[in-house]
Amino acid sequence: MKRTSMRKPYVRPPSPPPKPLAEPARATLVRADEAHVEVPKFTYLRSAPYRRYVAALPCFVCGIAGHSQAAHPNQSKFGKGRSIKADQFVWPMCAPNSGHMGCHHAHDHSIVLSQARRDEAEDRFVQRMQELAVEAGWNLQTLRRI
Repeated sequence: MKRTSMRKPYVRPPSPPPKPLAEPARATLVRADEAHVEVPKFTYLRSAPYRRYVAALPCFVCGIAGHSQAAHPNQSKFGKGRSIKADQFVWPMCAPNSGHMGCHHAHDHSIVLSQARRDEAEDRFVQRMQELAVEAGWNLQTLRRI
């Protein structure tokens, strides 16, 4: 019996509808005295439009405009180490270009600052960026423009 070369076209199954925003998830924290306390989980947000907005700003370190990237913090309190990149904590840093190492690379590898000073700088950068974003009309709870 000869097989036909005609195949049925692939039809992608319908994607499930997006989940509605609900109550924040809660984690159960167990203390040494065995008391269970419910603690709200922190919601980490991702937003490509917000990252593009941040990357359009000049570098917070050297002030170069036009070569910035959205830099994520390297501290565990901002989600680092849990495979999380939270966009509500990004700030602009310049990328490597034409002989310039780039502040983003130098910052991530602690080339200029010690790790303790880098963490202090990240806290200042996050605070400054969040203030600028609110002034520009961004809602930091949803990372959407108001």
